[in-house]
Amino acid sequence: MSRQTVCSPTRTSAQPAKKGKRENLTLHDWMTVYSFVDAHPSMLQTDMVNHFKSKADGALVFNQATLSQKLKNRTEMEEHTFLRHTDILTAKQSWIDTYFFNK
Repeated sequence: MSRQTVCSPTRTSAQPAKKGKRENLTLHDWMTVYSFVDAHPSMLQTDMVNHFKSKADGALVFNQATLSQKLKNRTEMEEHTFLRHTDILTAKQSWIDTYFFNK
């Protein structure tokens, strides 16, 4: 028998269908939006909003005003992502140092 590796999916607030309840997008969701913005620099913000609203694999629901504000805060959000990953790596290194070198 062969072993299959199961990877857990990245956290997202993508919605499979429309909901009546309002949900905030995760940092990962906004990084996805920023990548799309970079790949489509001439696309209007309203068209970007409609693109994410109508995605078959999970809609990300936000409006043009929110997108505009998030684009203004993009540098801050990207720095937060960088710092978050740096903290995770630092914590992992501390655990390795403690576990293997303090025996």
